Amino acid sequence: MRDTGAIKSIKGNYAEVRAAMVSECGSCPLNSSCSSTSLRNNETITVRNDVSAEIGDIVSFEYDPKDITTGYFIIYGIPIIFLIIGFMAGIALEKSLNIRLLPLENSTTVILTVAFILLSIPIVRFFDAKIKSHSYVYEIIAKNPLKK
Repeated sequence: MRDTGAIKSIKGNYAEVRAAMVSECGSCPLNSSCSSTSLRNNETITVRNDVSAEIGDIVSFEYDPKDITTGYFIIYGIPIIFLIIGFMAGIALEKSLNIRLLPLENSTTVILTVAFILLSIPIVRFFDAKIKSHSYVYEIIAKNPLKK
């Protein structure tokens, strides 16, 4: 899918692009709550900067809408899955095996839940880095109008 936006920041070969309001979403009263895979106003996406665009440039960029959906799963789904696994493991250790890490009730469940959520952070970062390379800037529409 192709979209337009302004370069917000540049990190190496990647640019963070702030998307413009999508025309089909602009007049819709439910534009902030629908499940459209279009980028909405002021949402950002990190894309490969193949055309040497600079901060403030208005660019066209291409991304796969599946990458947005996959990104949502990575950001929200993986931590929730790890939260559930940690919670279930904590309950199993406390109830079935009668293991308590602290003398407080449910302490093992809380500790394992937090540990599994923290364990999900590097996994989220790993998969997030793999998605970034699929999206890229392909055209500079306008150079930064504020730059002299």
